[in-house]
Amino acid sequence: MANSKRKEKKGLKEAVKRMMTAFDIPPVSAGLESRIEMCGRRKIAVDGCIGVNEYTGECLSLILCDGEMYICGEEMILSKYGEGRVTVDGWIISVNFEFSDKGKGGNG
Repeated sequence: MANSKRKEKKGLKEAVKRMMTAFDIPPVSAGLESRIEMCGRRKIAVDGCIGVNEYTGECLSLILCDGEMYICGEEMILSKYGEGRVTVDGWIISVNFEFSDKGKGGNG
């Protein structure tokens, strides 16, 4: 029963994504997927962020609308946090993802 509901919800998400793409509306604007931009190794901006799990100068764990993201580095500063957007400045060493079709943070 739960499996069929999950499949139905995933199908609905995919249909909405296709419709938004047809109208040139980015899915990130509806909170269906995240968008990540890096400027070299000094800055990373993430749209689609629901929350922060952990934050130190060396590690940042973000809950995204479609999974979880881990950023590791040195002297990292959370320069912006709000309205679903996070910007981090510092020396970025690694970026890892745990994406899920269920979505973390209750969207899936």
